Amino acid sequence: MPTAADPEATVLGQYQSAAQTMGYLDGIAELRAGDSTSDTINAADIKTVLRAQGYVDAANYGLLNDTTIEAAATGNNGGPFSFYTEVDGQPTITAPDPMTPEAAHEYITWQRQVNDPTMDSIDREMVNTKTGYDQGQAAKVVK
Repeated sequence: MPTAADPEATVLGQYQSAAQTMGYLDGIAELRAGDSTSDTINAADIKTVLRAQGYVDAANYGLLNDTTIEAAATGNNGGPFSFYTEVDGQPTITAPDPMTPEAAHEYITWQRQVNDPTMDSIDREMVNTKTGYDQGQAAKVVK
């Protein structure tokens, strides 16, 4: 990433691939499960986690606006969100490992408070789950 000619395009490309893979896994799992889809992955949860992790990566690579980072420090009822810290006086956005759907919702709340073009681009990349889903549905699955 530090040597990428266009870091934003690199991050977006990685999340586009992740979204397509997630969609593929959802499509093939649904195909494999047949009518019993209760055992398939929850695509909405995974999409939420991918979005949140994308925001973290964008922040860590310096791709977010200063006002977006400031909102992480003050947008939680006047205080910082739990994922905001300062290291040596520098704002830092952290992520739990693993990122859970429950934890991801706090990042989504942050995103909804700001108008950041990089975050918006990450959200648009999550649409690519449809492409992967269609490919998963078309796969040959042995039941």
